Amino acid sequence: MRSGITHRWLRGSLFLTVLLVLLVESMFVYNFSRSYYNSVQQTMMRRFSSINGQLKMYTGDTAQKTAANRSVALRRMVEQFADKDKYEFMLLDGYGGVIASSSGTGADGIVVQDDFNKAQDAPDGVGVAIYRTASGETVMAVCSLVPYAAEDVAAMRLVTSLTLVGQQLKRTAVVALIMGTAVLAFTMWRSGTIDQLLNFRQELHTWTPETSQSQTEEPAQLGKPVEDGRPSAQPEILGKPMDDDKPKQQASLAKALNDLLFGAGGPAAEKYKNSPLADQTK
Repeated sequence: MRSGITHRWLRGSLFLTVLLVLLVESMFVYNFSRSYYNSVQQTMMRRFSSINGQLKMYTGDTAQKTAANRSVALRRMVEQFADKDKYEFMLLDGYGGVIASSSGTGADGIVVQDDFNKAQDAPDGVGVAIYRTASGETVMAVCSLVPYAAEDVAAMRLVTSLTLVGQQLKRTAVVALIMGTAVLAFTMWRSGTIDQLLNFRQELHTWTPETSQSQTEEPAQLGKPVEDGRPSAQPEILGKPMDDDKPKQQASLAKALNDLLFGAGGPAAEKYKNSPLADQTK
């Protein structure tokens, strides 16, 4: 009874402690991942701000000339983009189609329309999307609407891979798991839970041999005779030969007849004494 109560108490206490540690670790990893994603997003937003500042400097005699100069400047920025190993820089039209890209391709299979649609609905004209490409790589795409008229250019997009971020998050999760395990072990040690577990294990070991011994006892044999101390009656042997007195009676009649005919002390009587018939009368 005591072991059962102790076992239930330890199980409930450990469950609550482990649940609390897992909750704290999950919140830590989630906040850490959000901070990484926000850091990547802010880096791309600063690039958009720098580009918008440069576009403001391009002017012309007319609005159309100014828009044409800004469109040419944007295309030149895409062609001369220095961080091609880190980002994919694209120019989009009013429908979200790719006009130009830093890789020189249409970027088929690596982009979606989610960031462009969010940018059109956002008050600040910025949309963010995290997704997997056709090759299975996790990327982040940030789209910013161009704040100035630039002919057919309506938005800019930067796409970057999150592979390094994912690896860093995995390392962080492992470190958090190790720290959580250490905190759990320290908490159990300070609260005396480890000693209670050891005592419960000792009680379990002292209780287990009695159970195993009782389970190994031989079962009572069915049909075993009950010994009540009374002497058992010996069964009578069947077929025992019965004593027959007929030969003796015949020998006695023969002796009396012989004594009558030949006399008790005659030679015939002595001969009769040595015969087998006389032995049967004894």
